[in-house]
Amino acid sequence: MSTSKAIEIQRESYTLHETPAVLFPFEVYLNAFSVLHFLSWTLWLLHMITHFALAYQIQQDGSHVPWKIWIAALCDLLLAIPEVLTAGNIGLALCTGKAAHPRPSYRLHGRVAPSVDIMITSCGEPADMIINTVAAAAAQDYPPEQFRIFVLDDSHDADLRHAVDLLKLRLNRVAGPQVIYLSRTVMPGQQSYFKSGNLRFGIEQSQRLGEGSMLLAGLDADMIPEPNWLRQMVPHLLLREEVAIACGPQRYYNVPSSDPLGQQADFDIYFTVQELLNDCLGAPMCTGTGYVARRSAIAEIGGWPLAYTGEDYMCSAILTGAGWDVVFVRSFLQTGLAPESMTAAMKQRMRWTDAGLEVHQRLGPYLSASTLTSRMKPSVRAVNMIYIIRDYSPLTTVLGMVLLPLALIPTPGADDDLLSIANKHRPFIFWAQTLFLATHMTRTLRVYLTYKHLNLSHVANIHSQEMWSAPCE
Repeated sequence: MSTSKAIEIQRESYTLHETPAVLFPFEVYLNAFSVLHFLSWTLWLLHMITHFALAYQIQQDGSHVPWKIWIAALCDLLLAIPEVLTAGNIGLALCTGKAAHPRPSYRLHGRVAPSVDIMITSCGEPADMIINTVAAAAAQDYPPEQFRIFVLDDSHDADLRHAVDLLKLRLNRVAGPQVIYLSRTVMPGQQSYFKSGNLRFGIEQSQRLGEGSMLLAGLDADMIPEPNWLRQMVPHLLLREEVAIACGPQRYYNVPSSDPLGQQADFDIYFTVQELLNDCLGAPMCTGTGYVARRSAIAEIGGWPLAYTGEDYMCSAILTGAGWDVVFVRSFLQTGLAPESMTAAMKQRMRWTDAGLEVHQRLGPYLSASTLTSRMKPSVRAVNMIYIIRDYSPLTTVLGMVLLPLALIPTPGADDDLLSIANKHRPFIFWAQTLFLATHMTRTLRVYLTYKHLNLSHVANIHSQEMWSAPCE
């Protein structure tokens, strides 16, 4: 943690304290990280060129095994594509130079605070789990008269409604915040749009039930916020009027210490490396919980976007397309439940992929001619284009895994050909081996510097998970 003294900032009647960002290892050694990043991928590119050039030279000899070498080279490329796309995303952020100026942390002080309506969406989750989230939201270190909590129940759960009524009685005795239970009715023939429809309903109802708040916040039914959640998220919208939504990371509290499915590692990699760099590009993504949004920005884009999946990603994409800014707050201020079986984990990953595809289908290739993305910044446009390709990258992974065994099929008489090929192209093979070794060494150093703050065995789990889960995605 940083020991630097906080700087006091006055914004209208609000008092904010700013502290420097707590840096992750790649930010502490940013110059070394940048050099290793570009060096390792340059060496990889030279290695791939050498690999394909070797296959071409061997084919010119008319031997019996060039098709195997071509397949091996192709598989090498196909299996690397997901990592290449991530590298391109990171490289884009490093080239801007903004990574050297990470976003500070802020905290709102005093009793003067903007009004916030917190939306907690649910649809069939256990009532006791949901009420724990509601109680944690109600326990915010925030003026209770300045925030309301809306429990948006899409399952019409009588037990949940009763639990909310009991909590309201307790909060009334201690002058706590207002808690409101709502459950919408979807008429026959109407589309419910699941969570996004529920959110839009809650936002509209909050406006009707008295003057709408300045800000909106959202929590998943299983996500427990820290008491200082609002005080640390809200300042980012007070400081800059062009910020539409501030998003934060999340952690799981029920993942085994070994993290065999790479669930926590997946979040840690995304939230402690990739989203930090995307924030430099103005391209972080709303993850659907723990966010705080400006009500006027949501109203400007026609309300919370309706989507079957990925309503969070859809919202942040449309906001940036309309010229608004989305920011990422690096503080961990919420903790929730991970899927507790392999089947549930795979369904979650499939939903994430479906969400990306639905967003890309609606917003197209993010070209400036699109009315939904006409005001999107070039850096945000570039990141979203990378996301489009990355959502289809499991196809290349599966294709690589299917083709690779073909290169290992024994071929009669091929052993003699391989020996003669090795002798004839020894200098070429030497350079291919040298580049492979150099690529491996620099990549190892880069991975260590990038993820040294994490458990490296968990990082290995997520890399292997990307391979075996690819057919499901």
